[in-house]
Amino acid sequence: MHFELWLVGKTRTSWVRDGQGKYLDRLTRYARHAEVIVPAEKSGDPVQIVNRESERLLLRLKKSDSRYTILLDEHGVLTDSPGLAALIDKARAARGPQLRFIIGGAYGVNSAVRAAVDHQLALSRMTFPHELVRVLFLEQLYRAFTILRGESYHHS
Repeated sequence: MHFELWLVGKTRTSWVRDGQGKYLDRLTRYARHAEVIVPAEKSGDPVQIVNRESERLLLRLKKSDSRYTILLDEHGVLTDSPGLAALIDKARAARGPQLRFIIGGAYGVNSAVRAAVDHQLALSRMTFPHELVRVLFLEQLYRAFTILRGESYHHS
């Protein structure tokens, strides 16, 4: 299994970098991974920022392979941890062992990016800082892989 984690902007907060590193290290037991940093927009109003960052994502998507792509988005489908594991299993069956996960910038992404992905996933209906979402999602991804392997990390 191999997955790409696309992030808009570098992770600037040290404790978030530490959390990302912790879960990415744990995930190496289950999958190879690559981190792709898409440059964040530095200035402008929120609509301009979203549109410029979304353009960058769309350009990369057009040039990339046909991996099953999951966007983390507040408008996405809510699921539980076993549901995420089932989604990963379904994606693997549909397109093979290569997945892509996209986490947008502080203001999210536009509708063109939402239309270009295979699935939209919400972690919660609450709003979180986009850097914190990176750690929350990686923990859930780790949990999903342990569920798929039948390991005891997840307690239901």
